[in-house]
Amino acid sequence: MGPQSTNHLVPKPFEPADLEGAFLVIAATSLRDLNAQVYREADRRNLLCNAVDDIDHCHFYYGSIVQRGDLQIAISTNGKSPALAQRLRKELEEQFGPEYATWLDWLGAARETLRAQSNDPKSRSAGSISSPASPCSNAFSNKPTIPTTPKEPPDVPPSAKEVVH
Repeated sequence: MGPQSTNHLVPKPFEPADLEGAFLVIAATSLRDLNAQVYREADRRNLLCNAVDDIDHCHFYYGSIVQRGDLQIAISTNGKSPALAQRLRKELEEQFGPEYATWLDWLGAARETLRAQSNDPKSRSAGSISSPASPCSNAFSNKPTIPTTPKEPPDVPPSAKEVVH
């Protein structure tokens, strides 16, 4: 569908012709038999279909995603428990706040700076940034220090402190 497309809800019984021109089909009624019928017709037409809450009638599942800038955390239960996936997403949203976007931006800038300083491809992959408080790991102790281009690291998210130390 293009940017000028519009959708209109027309309540009516399902007909196979409803799938003409479709690429993706979502069957989300409270009637399991109807969802299965929609799935079978979509499958016959080689269309991707997700019959909500019916694992046997899905070509794919929707995952729950927590996104903080470039950080993406995906959760999937392979359709077995969307409620659990939603609960886990909410818990992860609380654990990984918006400060992670800033921290990841800083880590990315520090990584690029380290890579740019090294002409030796082996040393570029030999170590990693272990802590925003000391951006260079021991593997880089003989290398030049990071210039001030990525400024001092932002505050480390509390839940990340145990990961980076």
